[in-house]
Amino acid sequence: MKHKKNRISLNLKHRLVANGVKVIDESVTLRRVFEKHGGICQGCQDPTVLGIHPQVPKSATIEHIIPISMGGEHTWENVTLLCYECNRLQNEKIQKQEAQRTKTKSLRLLGYEITIQWRAA
Repeated sequence: MKHKKNRISLNLKHRLVANGVKVIDESVTLRRVFEKHGGICQGCQDPTVLGIHPQVPKSATIEHIIPISMGGEHTWENVTLLCYECNRLQNEKIQKQEAQRTKTKSLRLLGYEITIQWRAA
């Protein structure tokens, strides 16, 4: 199967739509983000590699500055190039921050246990 360098992947497009992203700039592709940054990871400043297995530490990935799970858009203003390792570390950091913002309270009421979860402002 030939790689279509001028289109976003179907996997990414499905993920964006599933997360309710309203603005999807289809000109924002991994290859074009890679070219914009000269193949240099914007986290560690090491060279990245395009077209290899996505979980290899120095493989090129698109990082959404405002994550799509938090309402970020797929636009040139909201993406940068990170290697897989920096992207993984960034995602772990975001998940920890989200976990700290999420509060949980369990109550027993009339023999039922009710768990309430909310996000701190």
